[in-house]
Amino acid sequence: MVTARDWGIQNSRSLTELLSLAVLQHLPSACCFACIATELHATEPEVRGAAQMLILQQAFKPAWRLCLKCSRTEEALVREKQFD
Repeated sequence: MVTARDWGIQNSRSLTELLSLAVLQHLPSACCFACIATELHATEPEVRGAAQMLILQQAFKPAWRLCLKCSRTEEALVREKQFD
């Protein structure tokens, strides 16, 4: 998995791209924001901010899911259209 540190994150657009890739890699499962933040070596507020950009683009939406990593039911980011 490519992390934010590997890419030398300089701005929220780069984190947004990494978040998008991370969400797609976990399909059909989902990971909560805290676990994705840990995976990307970012803070949860940074990940949530990047998620807002993806939600505004209507590519993703927030949803309550069982997290693949921590096994808690938490808010996660999922694809807007699961079956393209």
